[in-house]
Amino acid sequence: MIRLQRPSLTDAIPDATVRTAFAKRRGGPPLKRSDSKITSRWNSFVAGTGRNARVGPVVCAAIRAFCREKCAYCEAPKAATIDHVWPKAEHPKRMFDWDNLIAACRDCNSSKRSSFPLDDQGVPLQIDPTRVDPLEHFRWNHVTGECEYGPQDPRARHTFRAFDLNRLALERVRKLANLRVLLALAVDPGASRREALDRLRGELDAGCPYLCIVRSYFLYPPNDDERRRVRAAVAAVPDILRWVEPWLLPPPNVAWPP
Repeated sequence: MIRLQRPSLTDAIPDATVRTAFAKRRGGPPLKRSDSKITSRWNSFVAGTGRNARVGPVVCAAIRAFCREKCAYCEAPKAATIDHVWPKAEHPKRMFDWDNLIAACRDCNSSKRSSFPLDDQGVPLQIDPTRVDPLEHFRWNHVTGECEYGPQDPRARHTFRAFDLNRLALERVRKLANLRVLLALAVDPGASRREALDRLRGELDAGCPYLCIVRSYFLYPPNDDERRRVRAAVAAVPDILRWVEPWLLPPPNVAWPP
């Protein structure tokens, strides 16, 4: 899970006709919780059938675009579904709310189902990465790739369980191991440096999967040796700052480069 910036509906969908048609869906016939028509109405929207022609597919494409074609929860590539942060079965009035839609893989969407606990003040316990920076609650272990969080953090605990966030730990370990090798090669003036820089730029592209562990590693290096490794790479290749700018999004109190 990585911090995401949700664009405004106007920026995401320049076509005013589509935006207007989408807005009308929110004002459609009201549905009660668990109404049998909820699923069919949503499926028709996604498929672009009937009066949803052009509207649903355009909106869904815009959602996948700002999520960079990845699952917003586990960062698996090619997110196949659109998730409702507030589940549509329990909150049908939010079914066509732009701020409630996010790209998700089938595994995360199925794992979450309609689970969406709230605290005593009605605040969701599951983290929406477009509203909350996951690194406020998680770290990603640079050795195991596993999600780490404090046992007294209910938001981290519920989010971890809802999406089984250790499911792709091995992929994250491989991602970081490859990155560390490329950072070392980027500092080395040898003949392989140019190829290493090309590969490094690809690994740091915003559309690459599993950047969550890289973000955690860059912003919160696990030890002084790793901090020096990152600092040396940035000093040798200042372009790294530009490559990571779209997704690194350092919190105000975190120094970057470290």
